[in-house]
Amino acid sequence: GADTISSRHAPRKVAKKGFGRSRRENQKGHGAMVTTVHLKVAMMCSGCSGAVERVLGKMEGVNSFDVNLETQKVTVVGDVTQEEVIEKIAKTGKAVEVWAD
Repeated sequence: GADTISSRHAPRKVAKKGFGRSRRENQKGHGAMVTTVHLKVAMMCSGCSGAVERVLGKMEGVNSFDVNLETQKVTVVGDVTQEEVIEKIAKTGKAVEVWAD
C-alpha cells in the first residue's frame, strides 16, 4: 500500500499556487491538454526508479508523476502523449509497456 513507500519515492506534486505558471505552461498556453499515462517499467532497485524520476522531472509538459518501485507502475500527468513518455523512459534502458488494468 501507499504507507510502504518511503518518503524518497513519494509522488512529486507541483503546487497549484505560485508554481502554476511554470515556463512549460507559458510555452504551451493555457489550453494545454492534460493526460494521465500509466506505464509498467522494469525497475529492480531504487537506482532504477531514481533514473526514471530524473528523466520525468526534466521532461517538458510533465505536471506531476508517481514512480512506484514495489508495483513497477509509473503514472505521469501532464501535457504529454503516452508515446513521448514511453520514448523518454526507454532512453534509461528500462523495459516499458502500457499498464494493463
